[in-house]
Amino acid sequence: MDKKSIYLRSKITYTNGVSDQKEWYLKDEQGRRFGPVAWETVVQWAADGRVSPLYSLSQDGQLWSRATNFPLLGMTWLAELSPGKFYGPLPLPAIKGLIAEGSIPANVRLYQLQVDEDVPHARDVETSPQLRDLHAKPDEANTRIQSLDQALADTVSRSSALEQRLADEQAQHAKKQAGLETELDSARRNAAALEQRLADEQAQHAKKQAGLEADLDGARRNAAALEQRLADEQAQHAKKQAGLEAELDSARRNAAALEQRLADEQAQRTKEQAAFRSERDDFAREKQALLRQTATVNSRFTAQQQHTVAAEQKAAALSLNLAAVTRERDALREKLDKQTAQPPEVSAEEVVVEVLPPDTAFGTPSNAENPNAHPGGRQTPASASPPFGGDSKLAVLEAQVQRELAALQASGKMPDFLKR
Repeated sequence: MDKKSIYLRSKITYTNGVSDQKEWYLKDEQGRRFGPVAWETVVQWAADGRVSPLYSLSQDGQLWSRATNFPLLGMTWLAELSPGKFYGPLPLPAIKGLIAEGSIPANVRLYQLQVDEDVPHARDVETSPQLRDLHAKPDEANTRIQSLDQALADTVSRSSALEQRLADEQAQHAKKQAGLETELDSARRNAAALEQRLADEQAQHAKKQAGLEADLDGARRNAAALEQRLADEQAQHAKKQAGLEAELDSARRNAAALEQRLADEQAQRTKEQAAFRSERDDFAREKQALLRQTATVNSRFTAQQQHTVAAEQKAAALSLNLAAVTRERDALREKLDKQTAQPPEVSAEEVVVEVLPPDTAFGTPSNAENPNAHPGGRQTPASASPPFGGDSKLAVLEAQVQRELAALQASGKMPDFLKR
């Protein structure tokens, strides 16, 4: 099998393309980070040979993927430095730059990895942090496939070596056979010459005829020995050829088994990818449900905050009204004391106490509901109860304020300034 027919295959698992986000991060095998940079800068780095196959790329600095998983970087070329030893994968411009620098021989053999086009987009894979562990499984499958590809390449290389060895043995046998045939022809020519010499000298050298015949017999025996030797060499060559053909058949069977194993691994990986997609869809649905629940909780929280703010405003208003009523009460008491201190001829019935109308927001009865109220907002104290007794408007207002404060304290919504 010609080595030109060897093709290394590698299946890219995901990230066929790049996101429309402009900033990217690069991380080397020691964990050092570079960036953020634009995607065009990453492509230029890869073309310059500054991106190793062990480097990783990320858009958010959290989820990383190997640089070889991005087909747009062009990291699909391998350089065969020696039989079975490859360098890469790298972009073709980077390999040409290494050849120009002399780091790689100019006559190196290049191979290009085949990339599948129908693979998921990077944004579809990076929908949830829970999918990080799922990325390790396709990388392990790729590692197993690459090892199988390497074993297949070694087997094919071994088959090529066996075929070359068989060709060398055949050439050597042909060379030996040609030499033996040359010697046989020479022996035959010698025998013919001896026979001609015997025929020419029979009349004159009768005594030498026996010796010449003996020489002729010896030459014939040598020819027979050479023929036997040629037959043995042919039999040995046939045996060696059969052994080499058996080894070649075994190597071909091993190559077929490796190809079948590779197909099984690819089928298994396809099933795993289908399972990964299903889990990704489930995560997406759960994410949408959580977003809806979060929106509902936020709405309820906003309504609760608005209710709390309204309660605080109402408590502040109650506090202000209570302070105003307290001041008014003190003023009325002071005025009453002054009127009480007047001469005895002043009748108690002539004392008029002004009481400001309370805030209707606290539920205090109006003048129409209080029969003792003066039409002009003036109230004449009754003889049955004192001006500031339990039935006065001030007492009702204070009781209402105390009830409101007790309700706020029971609900846990008492403002901080009222707690003091």
